[in-house]
Amino acid sequence: MKKLTILLSTLLLASDEITIDSILKKQKGLRSITEFSILSSNTSRNFGVNPIYSYDDGVVAQTKRLSFKETFLYAYNSKVDLVLSFSGMYQNQDVITDTIKTDTTTEFSNLWVGFKYAFDKKIGDFKQEITLKTAVYEKNHYAENKSASNFKSYNIRYSLSALLDPVVLNIYLETLQNLSRKIDDKNIKFPNIYTLGVNTNIILNPKFSLSLDFIETYQTKLLEDNQKVNPSTILSQIGFGFTYNIDSKNAIIISTLVGTSSSAPDSISSLSLWHKF
Repeated sequence: MKKLTILLSTLLLASDEITIDSILKKQKGLRSITEFSILSSNTSRNFGVNPIYSYDDGVVAQTKRLSFKETFLYAYNSKVDLVLSFSGMYQNQDVITDTIKTDTTTEFSNLWVGFKYAFDKKIGDFKQEITLKTAVYEKNHYAENKSASNFKSYNIRYSLSALLDPVVLNIYLETLQNLSRKIDDKNIKFPNIYTLGVNTNIILNPKFSLSLDFIETYQTKLLEDNQKVNPSTILSQIGFGFTYNIDSKNAIIISTLVGTSSSAPDSISSLSLWHKF
């Protein structure tokens, strides 16, 4: 397995770069992540988009969502990546009015901008990175009402990653801070989230690896006009998938997350295509 890891490093990696993103990253240049995902939930909860949080606004019976997300990363230099991402969705929800009816939504969901910074200093074998983003545009849903907001969501993610032969281990801490926003005639404060995630990729050969994910998210209360609508809660998810490195410029990831708490989606299945221009 030691020889296999050395071979993988020779074929795909530079220096101590150890994630799929860094496999495709060069000193400078543009790369992209195209993601299609399907979210399924048979609960009364609504779900935010990227990163996931949930809330019960009293109208949803179940949710089926097909999402598209495109992310562009430009390597300004060896330390700094500029990040731009946007997403859209097609969603079917059974909603409760006098009876239960189906509500269909097709929309452009959000536009995020930010940057990622790689630290020179390691912690043991672990490389450090931090990503900061803000939602320039975001579509909001609450109790059958919709609105658009600007610069009301902020996302910070700190990660540690290392190659521990034959496992690539990534541990991250993430927070999403939601500011109050106007929806219809109400001031809505969606939950803030605080996430601990662990992702492991087991290298089977120079092109193929298996992944396991464990995600624990604590989210704060949902407030309407400063009054509590939902209490704070925990979202727990476990996941599995695989990565196939097509060549030095392309990779594909197929994965599934399964909710293990009542506040999380039942499942999120995704297909991601990574490309280096």
